[in-house]
Amino acid sequence: MIELRPASTAETAHWQAQWEARHRAWCAAQDLAEEDVAGHFAWIADWRARASESPVLALVALGEVVGFAALSVYDDPTRRRATIDDLYVLPAHRRSGFAIAALTAIEQWCRDQGAVRINTTVDPGDPAQDAVFRSYTVISQRMSLVLAEPPLPLPEGLTGRPMTEAEFDVWWDAEVAGYADSIASSGTLPPGEAKARAVAQVAELLPDGLHTKDHSLSILEADGAQVATIWIHHHRRVRASYIYSVAVEPAQRGKGYGRAVMWLAARRSLEAGDQVLALNVFGHNTVAINLYTSLGYRITDQSRLLEWVSPPS
Repeated sequence: MIELRPASTAETAHWQAQWEARHRAWCAAQDLAEEDVAGHFAWIADWRARASESPVLALVALGEVVGFAALSVYDDPTRRRATIDDLYVLPAHRRSGFAIAALTAIEQWCRDQGAVRINTTVDPGDPAQDAVFRSYTVISQRMSLVLAEPPLPLPEGLTGRPMTEAEFDVWWDAEVAGYADSIASSGTLPPGEAKARAVAQVAELLPDGLHTKDHSLSILEADGAQVATIWIHHHRRVRASYIYSVAVEPAQRGKGYGRAVMWLAARRSLEAGDQVLALNVFGHNTVAINLYTSLGYRITDQSRLLEWVSPPS
């Protein structure tokens, strides 16, 4: 049985130091430059600052503190949601079932706050984290590939070229619609909110449209006909490009064009001077996940979700 209580000032400081050390170790494993590490910490600080509540709670068992949890609660237009920013069991108390017991207590705490869903980020390479949150649905995951060698050449008959202005206008409408559908299908947001978020995010990322700095939008052609598109943000991190969108024309799927356009993305990223290519893929998109895995991409972290059908009464 785990009880939750607000952490004292000293306990919060202890948790903060441990949390920073663990996150720095994760950043080192991802080979992030110091500039990117600073940006990572600033993003998390801003995330918690925007919450309506962001407590650090002590996990207490039999009168003894066995760990800590950092939570955030947010008020969306239609529902309240919570995020488990950290769940940490002290080393001396591990392998005793406290993490699972703590998660049960945290979920009840979130329900008591009126939350109808809980999100968290998991490192699937950590067996303990993966086991604790195994019942949560994977809604998306980040994957990356180190570009150690030049990519394979495109197969004969395939060429890559920049997108034109006329093609961009058509692509924009399709991109927003497809992104909104993926957000809704993943369970992240209901359809109406998903469409609004998709419009806002694409507009924010491409303020100058096709000519936005450090962004490339390319067309893959087969014998002169468009078969796929890809959108890449170069230098999103130090030495790293990021794929925001890749799409194969519906009638052209199953012909190897997805693999080919990913080779094109690797080539574009190397030409831009980057050494890593990263992306986000929704958890329900198993076809894309299998493709990226076969190309050597590895999972860096996952977003997972627990959702209740209705808010607590």
